[in-house]
Amino acid sequence: MKKSEFVIRPATQADIEKWYGKTPLFSVRAVVGELDGEVIAFGGVYRDTENIVGVSGLKEAMRGRKKDIVRLVRAARKILQEYPRVVAYASEQEGTADGFMKHLGFKHQGRTANGETYLWETT
Repeated sequence: MKKSEFVIRPATQADIEKWYGKTPLFSVRAVVGELDGEVIAFGGVYRDTENIVGVSGLKEAMRGRKKDIVRLVRAARKILQEYPRVVAYASEQEGTADGFMKHLGFKHQGRTANGETYLWETT
């Protein structure tokens, strides 16, 4: 039996459209984690009207793949490091979001209209 291969590659517009089920309002710069041809996670940034915003997502198939999560985070972090300031909003449905954001180096800024808000700045 062939072992499933996890591949990290730059995200395409089609990847993002398929993930969200529609064309995003903003262009996204990200990497995706792909398993057997299916995108199961992504991480990167988009620019809204005011900020560079960090964005990520993962499917259930990615949750048990800790080494691959670390690999994907490292690849996404390279994108973040190209910007002096990145804002991110924690998902209320993801119970580990606060700890994960802090682990990545984001600092909690409080609650805004978008939810729990975090800031990442290059030092």
